[in-house]
Amino acid sequence: SGEPAADALAVFLPNSPPVLELSEHPGGLVVTAGTLSLSGRVIDDPEVKDLFLFVNDRKVHYERVAAGSSSHEFSYEVELDAGENRIEIFARDDAEHLGSLVFGVYRASSRAELQVPVQGPAPVVQ
Repeated sequence: SGEPAADALAVFLPNSPPVLELSEHPGGLVVTAGTLSLSGRVIDDPEVKDLFLFVNDRKVHYERVAAGSSSHEFSYEVELDAGENRIEIFARDDAEHLGSLVFGVYRASSRAELQVPVQGPAPVVQ
C-alpha cells in the first residue's frame, strides 16, 4: 500500500549548502599532463547561484548559474602547477550557503619521476 523506500526523495533542508558531485574523482592522482579535466554537477534545494574553482589558492574559474536552477552540470579544464595541486570547487546557493569539494593532485615533471627505484638485495655484512 505504501511507496517503496527506493522511490523516496532526497530531502534538502533550507539551511543546507549545495552538494557537489564529480563524474570521476581525481583526488590522489599523480599525473604528468599540464591540465586536468573536471566535470560533474551541483544540486541544491532552492537555487544554485554560482560556482568557483581554485588551484593552490588561486581562483581559476567563476561561473554564474542561470537564475532558478536547482541543478547545474559543469565541465572545466584546469591548468596544474608542477608538484602538489590543491583543488577546491565551491558552489553557493541563493541564501549564500557554501558547499565545497577539496582534493589533491600531484603533477610530476616527467615520467621518470613516476618510477619507483628498484632496490637490490641488502648487502651482506661479514
